[in-house]
Amino acid sequence: MKNPLNEYIEKQKNESPSPFFVKRIVLNINEIEKQEERRLKTTLWRSIVVAASFAAVVMMGVALGNSYQTKTPEQDVLLIDDRYMEHLYIFQNTKATTNE
Repeated sequence: MKNPLNEYIEKQKNESPSPFFVKRIVLNINEIEKQEERRLKTTLWRSIVVAASFAAVVMMGVALGNSYQTKTPEQDVLLIDDRYMEHLYIFQNTKATTNE
């Protein structure tokens, strides 16, 4: 008497696999490879966009910094000769108040 389990195993070994099974396996492998390619491309593009954004922000910062002009010390100097300085109330629209 043979063991029924051994008979079943031998029967399965002798059967040829379905051609559709092999095709499904190959399609699954190809799909996995395509997904890996897409992931690599996405990662590459994302890295490029981040680097370009960083460079653009740095360049705008430099341009903004260069557009800001500070006063030179020569512009801040005001020479006043107090002997010839007129009273400021002359330049105002109001009368000067005097002590009465």
